[in-house]
Amino acid sequence: MLQFEFLTIDNGKPELSSGKTGSVYKLDQERRSLSIPLPQDAWYVRGLEDAQRFGNSNWSPHWPLSAQLALGYGRASAEQCVPSGKRECPAFPEIDGVLAMDPGAVRKVMPGLGPFGQGRFFVTRKTVVNLLLNRAYQVFPIPSVRRGFLRDVVEHLFEKMFNPDSPSDFVQGVGRSLAEKNMQIWMADPEEQAYVEHMGWDGSISNERRGDYWQVVEQNVGGNKLDFTAQQTVEMNVEIQGRAAVHSSKITVSNDVPLPQPRWFLGDSKGVHRPMQNIYVPQRAELISANAGRLCPPLGEQDCNGRIDAPPTLATWTNGVPPEHFEKGRKVWSGTLQIPPRETGSLRIDHRTPQAVFRRDGRNVYRLIVQRQPRVNPQHLLIQLNLPPDSSDIKARGFKKDGQTLTLDRQLRSDTILEVSWRS
Repeated sequence: MLQFEFLTIDNGKPELSSGKTGSVYKLDQERRSLSIPLPQDAWYVRGLEDAQRFGNSNWSPHWPLSAQLALGYGRASAEQCVPSGKRECPAFPEIDGVLAMDPGAVRKVMPGLGPFGQGRFFVTRKTVVNLLLNRAYQVFPIPSVRRGFLRDVVEHLFEKMFNPDSPSDFVQGVGRSLAEKNMQIWMADPEEQAYVEHMGWDGSISNERRGDYWQVVEQNVGGNKLDFTAQQTVEMNVEIQGRAAVHSSKITVSNDVPLPQPRWFLGDSKGVHRPMQNIYVPQRAELISANAGRLCPPLGEQDCNGRIDAPPTLATWTNGVPPEHFEKGRKVWSGTLQIPPRETGSLRIDHRTPQAVFRRDGRNVYRLIVQRQPRVNPQHLLIQLNLPPDSSDIKARGFKKDGQTLTLDRQLRSDTILEVSWRS
């Protein structure tokens, strides 16, 4: 996370708290890790020392968890802060909710805000993502100068959100951001949070247990900016066997960085992309086999091409088997790929989901929930679903049908529920 702001809403009137906000480094003094009580599902943060602080606590795709961890670390940072001549300790008030926005959300709301100038730059819908994630690092290589510039851009954006040029366009952009999870909300009040969940605005891991489930969450653990150019494709071959679904899935990541690039872009890994892939499946799912191309070895081995910022234990395989984690009723298999510039790495997971098919109104039904992780470059999803040979009267909205073989090929821009039914 880059910037935080305290927002007060009094009788419907929103107001930013001037002078009390700014860079996360106001709280993350010296990027020091802190100890706070952690819930059982916080496996990322528990296993990653650098995630045990305010600005790096949002590793989980389950925003209600990440939001509450951020608040916990924010309070702990404020309590342990020691003021000095160069440093003030910001007060950390009681918080009723946390709203997260990424640069994709800013791009979606820009038509309502209108373009504006910031220093030598003109910020528009087309330029804002590149400016925040790439261009600012090129122009301002000194971290303190860059952070100051980005702070000014973000503060200007927040100010314009409460006085947009076109309120209707702004509201439509907010709606798209919430639908595509570029904006996510958590509220402390249970009734308010229940409404947020009902509207699908909380960015949570789905708690639907009927049918099948899939989500790929990627974390760049290479200390670089290579995910700005990287592309990810998920290919899933699903075969229905009785009431079970047998998956053969491959996640492919390309390191499309154009060379040469400065050190700030290539990072600690010297241009080698290290995406940690975390595959979320139903808790009852059974691993059949797994293999990876360019799987990153444990820290310290020479062929890993440099230092990896995150401890590798969360994604280190043992005897060809990925580690297994659990979060919000889902099972998670992890692996970190090592991909040199202009090359491609892949992670393959074969697994079986029992009781993936259920009966409804005399028909067999297979439902697959596919959840999306917001990314700079949208994930490409290719699914081939093979039904039993005796299937008839097939209903498969969104799929192309060829006998008992169904195909879906699209960019994954929002959480999707795929449902196929047939008679046998």
